[in-house]
Amino acid sequence: MVKAKVAILLKNKFKFSLILIGAFVGLIILAFAIFCLYYSDKIYPNTFIGPLSLAGLTKEEAKQILKDNFAKESAQVITLNLDDKSWQLNPQDLNLTYDLDKTADALYAIGRRPSFLESIKEQFLSIFLDHQLAAVYNLQAKTLTDFLNKISQEVDMPAKDASIVFKTESLAILSEADGKKYDREGVEQQIAQIFGTLLPQNKIGLTVAVDKPKIYKKDIQAAWPQIQNFIDKTIILKSDDHNYTVSAADIAKWIKLSPSKAIESSQNEAVSAQAVKSISLITIGVDPAKIKGYIESLAQDIHLEAVDAKLRVTDGKVGVFQPSQDGLALDKDKTLSLLSEAVSGSAKKTTINLPTKVLKPKITLTSINNLGIEELMGEGTSSFKGSPSNRIHNITVGANLFEGVLIAPGEVFSFLKILGEVSASRGFLPELVIKEDRLVPETGGGLCQVSTTMFRAAIYAGLEIVERTAHAFRVRYYEPPVGMDATIYDPAPDLKFKNDTADYILIHTKLEGTNLTFQFFGTKDGRNVEVQGPSIYDYRSPGEPVYIDDPSLPAGEVRQVERAVAGATASFNWTVTKNGQILHKKTFVSKYVPWRAKFKRGTGPVAEPVPAENPPADQQPAPAQPAPVEQPAPTN
Repeated sequence: MVKAKVAILLKNKFKFSLILIGAFVGLIILAFAIFCLYYSDKIYPNTFIGPLSLAGLTKEEAKQILKDNFAKESAQVITLNLDDKSWQLNPQDLNLTYDLDKTADALYAIGRRPSFLESIKEQFLSIFLDHQLAAVYNLQAKTLTDFLNKISQEVDMPAKDASIVFKTESLAILSEADGKKYDREGVEQQIAQIFGTLLPQNKIGLTVAVDKPKIYKKDIQAAWPQIQNFIDKTIILKSDDHNYTVSAADIAKWIKLSPSKAIESSQNEAVSAQAVKSISLITIGVDPAKIKGYIESLAQDIHLEAVDAKLRVTDGKVGVFQPSQDGLALDKDKTLSLLSEAVSGSAKKTTINLPTKVLKPKITLTSINNLGIEELMGEGTSSFKGSPSNRIHNITVGANLFEGVLIAPGEVFSFLKILGEVSASRGFLPELVIKEDRLVPETGGGLCQVSTTMFRAAIYAGLEIVERTAHAFRVRYYEPPVGMDATIYDPAPDLKFKNDTADYILIHTKLEGTNLTFQFFGTKDGRNVEVQGPSIYDYRSPGEPVYIDDPSLPAGEVRQVERAVAGATASFNWTVTKNGQILHKKTFVSKYVPWRAKFKRGTGPVAEPVPAENPPADQQPAPAQPAPVEQPAPTN
């Protein structure tokens, strides 16, 4: 009976416990449900970006707070300090921008994952644990890299390995030296933390660590016999016309010393001290990059350019006046391999026959008949009448450089490339050129006469004009026609056109009196060239003359040095057709600015007249007339 009562009591107590537990769990579930309902459109608790709490906010409310904080962070200049040095990092220089939407989405995504269990887990943990997120931002990584590189240049000092040098016909050892490096990776992390967590911190202290060398003087001393044996060699290089002896000083420059791999592995593994002593501390080899510099000098000495066969036009017929010639070039890759083997090898004496390659000319006597140079395609002419002697000389020298030039099919012709260096050593003389807004004497003045004539030849041959620049001012030597000139000046502007025919084009130079003509010989392909114009309009007055004080002239004397030229705009229409199809169509517009007259005005002392006896009235001379003074116009 008693046992039955006890059993009933225990059973009732168990039921009551279950009811209590169920009620407690129910309360928890109810509370969690209310919690989830409350945060259904809000960011869950304990959600931060750095010190900034965004918990309990809707996404739009969070955006507004983030917007204000992003603006503050973008305006905060970060100062990096090291001792008495400092560097300023302005976020605006980095184009720092925060992605408001992505940051708000990341905050709101906590507790709202695709996985239901993951979401419940995050929601529950948000009651007790913090969620730290980083703001989403973008910046110009290259600008930041350049900024950090600048600090590296000012702070870092790379360690110097011990090395060998060749001094006064003997080897010597240069001792090692410690270097230093700032903790760049740590700085990058701190900058990212400041930008990502919106910290109000605006100062970063740089830390510097010692940069240790990898090769020490004692290491080289231990390997000294092997190094001397490495250098003690005789290497002779032979070519058809030259012999070269590689010196010990050269080999010493090429040696590459590096830490032994066995030593590096011993630093990471348990190796006995006795075993380490038996390992060579350095590896001796050759540095291909250093040998390449030596090979480059050999290549320049041996190199012989191939020469194309040159053609000329005589009485309208194309003939050969210079045969082709093979060239020669050093095979740099094979030479590097052979020289590296000789230096690294055990042989005390090595003779190397330098490997070379034959360079074939593009144009040979046998290929001339296949060039398609059969007839006159087009020509351009200009007159340089009235030019001073130096200008005529430069035009003659420059024009003759283009005689016999061949332009391959598809090739873009560059006037400056063919012209080459304009210098006194190549026969050019000083003459007036247009530079900025002045006439100044310069070597090669007048070469624009040559480029202008070449431009006209390309126009009338119907070739594609790639680059052409008109002069800034009207130049009398190029008129008429107005607006068909082309200025050049190294390195720019250039005159370029493309041989868009299927055959080669030969340039022929004709100098007859004060007329220059370029003729293009090739094969006509049926293209027709039409030039309309030029039209001249928009005339502009040169304006008031310019007076320049000159103390070398006596006061009161005025001398004109440049003549006024009105400004204008000129244009012509150019159309090239072939079989009824338009190949090229363009309006060339040249805008010439006015050129004001310039006078020199004397400010110097006036010479005192020398007194003289008056001759009889019938012997007195007539009043003197002022001598004419040359008034140059713009020229080139």
